[in-house]
Amino acid sequence: MTKHQHSKELYIKGMSISDIARTLCITRATIYAYRKKDLEAGVEWDDLALANARDVSGVKMSEKEFLTTLIKSFESALETIGDKEPIEKLQILKEFSTTYYKLKAPIKTDCKSQVLDAITKTIYEISQIALEENDTTVANFLSTKADIIINRTIKR
Repeated sequence: MTKHQHSKELYIKGMSISDIARTLCITRATIYAYRKKDLEAGVEWDDLALANARDVSGVKMSEKEFLTTLIKSFESALETIGDKEPIEKLQILKEFSTTYYKLKAPIKTDCKSQVLDAITKTIYEISQIALEENDTTVANFLSTKADIIINRTIKR
């Protein structure tokens, strides 16, 4: 499995971009490039993640796979940090343990932040369409009124 495919699978399973990057020893920018490439091909990672979140049957298997990958990545990192200072070694261990904790910690559902994310994404997409259509009036309106739109929507 390529790092591109593995990145997508881990993202779909709910891992953050930072945790995926740390686990697979790649940069966040690389993951964003993978997402962009897939989006251009018509594959939206967020849609796949939402569909996966609704299907809880594979959660245990996903967790096991993630832990195996995390442990292998940690062991690989340990092999390459032999000449680093103890403080740096501890920082690497801390990053891996934080990733593990995030997996094991109870999932928090913050409805307000989900609504905020959806509103922000919608405003952004509408403004992008307006720019593609050379409709600068709509794009300018959205850029100057985005905060007002968000605040009014959240109040309701």
